[in-house]
Amino acid sequence: MPVAAAPSLRSLTFALAFALCTALSAQEGQGGSDAGPLASEKYKDIQVLKDVPASEMGVVMEYFSAALGFTCASCHVHDPATNEYAFEKDHRMKKDTRDMIRLVQSVNGGDYGARINCGTCHQGHSKPQQMPLAQMMTPEQIAAFTAASAPTNRGEGGEGAGQRRAQGPGQRGGGEGPRQGRGGQPAKPILDHYLAAIGGDAALDKLASKVWKGTMRDRADQTMPFTCEAAGDRFHSKVENPQGAQSFGFDGAKAWFQFGKNVWDIDGYHVQMNQRLDDRRLVADFEKRCTKVAGGQGRLPAKSPGEPAVTVNMVRGEAGPGLQERLYFDPTSGLLLRRQIIRRTPLNGSLVETVDFSDYREVSGVKVAHSVQYNNWERLDAYTVTEVQVGVPVADAVFARPKD
Repeated sequence: MPVAAAPSLRSLTFALAFALCTALSAQEGQGGSDAGPLASEKYKDIQVLKDVPASEMGVVMEYFSAALGFTCASCHVHDPATNEYAFEKDHRMKKDTRDMIRLVQSVNGGDYGARINCGTCHQGHSKPQQMPLAQMMTPEQIAAFTAASAPTNRGEGGEGAGQRRAQGPGQRGGGEGPRQGRGGQPAKPILDHYLAAIGGDAALDKLASKVWKGTMRDRADQTMPFTCEAAGDRFHSKVENPQGAQSFGFDGAKAWFQFGKNVWDIDGYHVQMNQRLDDRRLVADFEKRCTKVAGGQGRLPAKSPGEPAVTVNMVRGEAGPGLQERLYFDPTSGLLLRRQIIRRTPLNGSLVETVDFSDYREVSGVKVAHSVQYNNWERLDAYTVTEVQVGVPVADAVFARPKD
């Protein structure tokens, strides 16, 4: 069966995730926030997460999805014809989830000498197994996902909905994973080396306005054209998916997501997630954005089996409450190899995002990565850049929310 005919993993993930985000996310800044009403005061049918801030419910739902391999429709009443959710209504899986939350709360509140979370046992599956980062799907897994994603099955979810995160025998995501930085090396020399490597302050000025295009290959082995545009704090991205174009926009104040003809307003953590490909001043301004900044050495997994892990320079810092960021640099060239974002959730678990950069080429005096891979608990997207323009004007209309 041709892969292009299958419903896109990215399409289903985005459409469901952002529909849920519309109802559950709230402004949370760079990290989390305890300000504002509690979830039980703002949302209907909240029975056990009563003390969680309403602004944290979006990231809680993301963590459930990552820890159990579920889509939104696995636990919420969903109409596949309209893609609408009735969050206030009960569902069998919601009742089971409440029991499991009570179990976690009992263990963490007891004197057992340990704390647990959903991922402690489930690790990415509805039945406890392991929780690696997303891996490329095999043809058999793509076929299984296609069958499980059919409209007649989306409403109930369960094990079928979790197949999108299925792993082949012996597969593990991310290798041994990066280690925390060691030693007392200050961060500034590492960041200064990076700045000089990409072209200096003049390069950053050019990167304030940037357009890049190419192709994106997702973990279901579909390849699609993409375009990203950035100007100042504003950002826009678009993927030409066979099932309908997917667009994200941020005008500097508000953000939106479009899938096909449907448009949703989004905010909080989901806005940050959708700007991970835009690395313009984020790295160079690391010391301004973050607190508890420290430098040192880190290690990245070997590129090929049998080779040793790669020793790199690393800078880490706190980008907000419960939000840690780590940057990994080539010690020779000074260029950025990996950016990792670790978001602590109210459920004692963490959501990890990894962005890898390679194939740097000079464009108008600026070193720009032409290969970027984004990997989290459900996505593995490889971007190949074929065209880059820096220092070019981008029309305001690009970032404006489309009309419903």
